[in-house]
Amino acid sequence: VATFSEEALLTWQWMAPEVYLGQLYDERCDLYSFGIIIWELLKGTGEIPFQEFSSHPERAPGLDVIHKVMFESLRPTAPPAAGASSV
Repeated sequence: VATFSEEALLTWQWMAPEVYLGQLYDERCDLYSFGIIIWELLKGTGEIPFQEFSSHPERAPGLDVIHKVMFESLRPTAPPAAGASSV
């Protein structure tokens, strides 16, 4: 059985930074997660969110990418169909 921290590590790509960091959060975090799901649908490639920033594309993004998402507002690049630079 996985603990909360192990489960959170497996799904961080869909979690708003506030949730992952254990901070107070509200419904805007749901919108963040929904935006990541919309990104996946628009991308249509089956790519894991933030995979494009991984130094080893064959593996899940590492701690360097997690840090940039949590503290530097890194977001996935919007698919061409979305018409914007980021989600």
